[in-house]
Amino acid sequence: MTEFVGLPELPSGSRDEQTAPATAALTTEQHLARFYVELQAWIDGGCGDHKVFDPIDGICSAASGWAGDREIDGGALLSAIGNSFEVAGLSRMYPFNHGFADWFNEEDCYTNPARLAWIKARALGSEGA
Repeated sequence: MTEFVGLPELPSGSRDEQTAPATAALTTEQHLARFYVELQAWIDGGCGDHKVFDPIDGICSAASGWAGDREIDGGALLSAIGNSFEVAGLSRMYPFNHGFADWFNEEDCYTNPARLAWIKARALGSEGA
């Protein structure tokens, strides 16, 4: 076994110890399903203070922060989200707005009914994933 000098050991039962092996084995689709479930839970909880979610961030920014927090491939996650927008006939850049100005003027991305419906549909479809 390799010994790493100077690196602290994780406390038994820490978040990293519990999730690292399980997270590494998931597919992009499984990560995406978990992301939507967690994002919906945050919305249902009133969009309060959160480690990675913020009311000014849309789905892609939220997914990027979420992936970074879990040290998983954010690029693959964002690509999958963009592809799902296109398949649904939505703009890859501003799927729930009429361009940059419309998106920029949103003070809270999670009051947009189209975005909320998108997230809820994917979270409900992901339960049990």
